[in-house]
Amino acid sequence: MPQQSLSEFVDDMEKAGLLVRITDQRRVDELPMIMENHPTTAVLVENIEGCEFQFLANAYSNHDQYAWAMGCPKPRVGLEMVERARHRIEPIIVDDAPCKEVIVTGDDVDMTIFPM
Repeated sequence: MPQQSLSEFVDDMEKAGLLVRITDQRRVDELPMIMENHPTTAVLVENIEGCEFQFLANAYSNHDQYAWAMGCPKPRVGLEMVERARHRIEPIIVDDAPCKEVIVTGDDVDMTIFPM
């Protein structure tokens, strides 16, 4: 699978039938049960009460998902992981990236914006 953004990855998982998207508002304390109710698919909860972020879980919870993400048959997943580990891509250090679009420091830090 080519490198892609998280939103592209989620969309592709959904197209492959490996993700359940929940759009109605949920509470943080409901997230564990949602995950338990979908043991063979990833879950994206888009609207969490009191949180600024979505919640993605179970994206690699089973062999089918690993095989899909790696683009190989299930019996080959372990061998493919070993092979790819041997050919890791060196990281490129950059000054700006999507993960650096919002930086909060000091007294402005508020961990309650995360769904945990």
